[in-house]
Amino acid sequence: MFDCDACELRQRAEGLDQVNLEAWGIYSTLGSRVVQDWGLMPYTLDALTDGWSGEDRVDLLARLDLMRELLTPVPADG
Repeated sequence: MFDCDACELRQRAEGLDQVNLEAWGIYSTLGSRVVQDWGLMPYTLDALTDGWSGEDRVDLLARLDLMRELLTPVPADG
């Protein structure tokens, strides 16, 4: 059985500052199977960032892009 408390990814996430921890939570939610399979990403992102300024949303997108790049890099050609 998987032990969440021993997960290296969880341990690293606990060391994040508040802004990056929030971005990580949003990244995890957007990547969930229900959101992905049911095409709910735009609605979910809107709900999770309701009331945010445009600048805060752009900042979040930059953080999400970096997380995606680090966690699921594009394979090199060749």
